[in-house]
Amino acid sequence: MRFRSIEKSPTGIKGLDMVTGGGFPEGRNTLIYGGPGTGKTFIAVEFLLNGASYYGEPGVLVSFDERQRNIVENFQSDDRALEKLIKDGKIFIEDVSGAPDPSIGSYSLDALKIRIEDAVKTTGARRVVLDKVDSLFDGVSDRGPLHMELRHIISWLNLMGVTSVFTAGDSGGKPTHGFEDYISDCVIHLTHTFDGEVGTRHMRIVKYRGSSHGLNRYPFLINERGISIFPITSLKLDYSVSRELVSTGIPDLDDMLGGGIYRGSS
Repeated sequence: MRFRSIEKSPTGIKGLDMVTGGGFPEGRNTLIYGGPGTGKTFIAVEFLLNGASYYGEPGVLVSFDERQRNIVENFQSDDRALEKLIKDGKIFIEDVSGAPDPSIGSYSLDALKIRIEDAVKTTGARRVVLDKVDSLFDGVSDRGPLHMELRHIISWLNLMGVTSVFTAGDSGGKPTHGFEDYISDCVIHLTHTFDGEVGTRHMRIVKYRGSSHGLNRYPFLINERGISIFPITSLKLDYSVSRELVSTGIPDLDDMLGGGIYRGSS
């Protein structure tokens, strides 16, 4: 028996799409968690930007930590892509960073769901990001209602047919509240480690329901060009090769190589 992989929403981040076998699970939830400065928000926003720019999938970003003004400033580019997409109604930022703590008293997130649903309908969004969703439940000790409420909002987003991404912090190698990873279909852990004075970011896919995926810790960079993930894998090395030989210009070396180096090789 050969199993078929689930449908994917491409992230547009080439290395990430390679190790996930095509992107995040379409119409399902992905959790990206890690400590401060590991790149959680960057990957999530790139997912929205690329979806709206290249795949015809508008998006909604729900921010529990950063003001909209700060987000736009953080992701400024020469072509002002994020600002244009917001202006064109292809990306909507739902700023709830200053909202009252919804975990006080009642655990219901009905008001938040109304705001998200309105934003999704307004933009026709196919992608939704909840950035730093764990901050919703800071200071709450009873995890039972939190678990149910978060599971409910994931199911609700799935029923709406959108591909959702949540980001959360890291507590001892696990998501902040210790249960977020169990209720997500795809879980990605980001770390930022130092060897001496050299810092390196790594990404690891903890699980991916219904899909094969890379199993290694993959180094990645964040710079002015965006995100570059370096997959340690032979996947996608399926380009055609030439049988034409190119001389090195050194006769003895050409003899050792059987006539030269194959064109297009390295």
